[in-house]
Amino acid sequence: MNQWKEGRPRSCIAVLLLSIACAGVVLANEDILAGFTRCNSNAGICMTLEQCPNGQANVDGEDILAPRLGDGDFDECNQYGRVCCPIPTDSVTETPDCEDEDWSQQCGEKADVEESMDLVQTNRWEFPWSVAVFSIIEIGNRRMNQFLCGGSVIEDGIVVTAAKCVRNEKNSTLRVQFGKWDLTDRTEQCVQELSVEEIVIHPKFVPSSRQHNIALLFLDDNARLGRWVNRVCLPEPQQNVGSTELCYIVGWNTIPKSSNPLFKLRVELQNPRDCESAIRRHASLPNFKFPAENTCTAYLDELKNHPCARAEGSGLICESPDRRGQFFLVGIASYALRICQNVTEVNVFVSIKPYKQWIDKHMKEHSVQPSFYHPDPVVRH
Repeated sequence: MNQWKEGRPRSCIAVLLLSIACAGVVLANEDILAGFTRCNSNAGICMTLEQCPNGQANVDGEDILAPRLGDGDFDECNQYGRVCCPIPTDSVTETPDCEDEDWSQQCGEKADVEESMDLVQTNRWEFPWSVAVFSIIEIGNRRMNQFLCGGSVIEDGIVVTAAKCVRNEKNSTLRVQFGKWDLTDRTEQCVQELSVEEIVIHPKFVPSSRQHNIALLFLDDNARLGRWVNRVCLPEPQQNVGSTELCYIVGWNTIPKSSNPLFKLRVELQNPRDCESAIRRHASLPNFKFPAENTCTAYLDELKNHPCARAEGSGLICESPDRRGQFFLVGIASYALRICQNVTEVNVFVSIKPYKQWIDKHMKEHSVQPSFYHPDPVVRH
């Protein structure tokens, strides 16, 4: 891991209908298309997902950020990683510009993405530090991405998530998708996928009780930061974040649906005694002691169509008391004491502050300074 931060080569991933690298414009004519298998009554061609980044055949190959794996739908192409991609009607298809030179470079900020007015569903990139963690699985002779849990970006190559999510996984089979919004949409723009180089699970993690349920994922490359992908701020132990500020649970639904966009739920942090009482009552454990390293939340909005469950590893974030619009990661989703019909029970999170020194230690071991996930000081006039 000595190549961290500086001098780490980035792969120039360019997918063209002709074999040329990372530049140029390719005209989609019949001679070129003749090299591909036709599908959908000749209206499409079988291509890799990278060649079909926006639901249409990419004929210039620029700005493809990272390879992605298929979700198990092989369409007519019947080959791993290939889909039936519509042939563009114009001679040239422009891919979106996923670079953003004007973002603030502050942790925990959402650039100029408009906040969703929906009580549950987010806008795309509204919370750009939320990432999806997948595992590659094989079913028969097919390989697919299986969604495991959520996570939060704390550095451009480091993600924090729940230990239970990754404790039985091999780093070679894990993938992290940045800039993802709807888990069912294979054609989203500006999605980056990176492999995991190292899994670090807290040494005191107890699977049965989920105590110390926290892990770090060190990736094999850096994600490109910008309005699409940013890291969240981490609070210092002495910071009083979340006592009066706006807080959200942000994550994906764990119940398969036709669409699964990132959702948010407004919550308030609960007193530990209230958390303990709720768990004793719900789980019939009169002697249960709520761990000091955990926190729990209660929902602020009564919703008719409440998400059935939020993915483990999802972030509990609270707005900064000093800078409006800047968010700190307060907790990591550990477990929930509720079923779909009962949304009044508490959600339990691993608090970040008790583990801040543990995180800092591993950052420094990988030549990363903790200042990366600290906000710039607020200038008071």
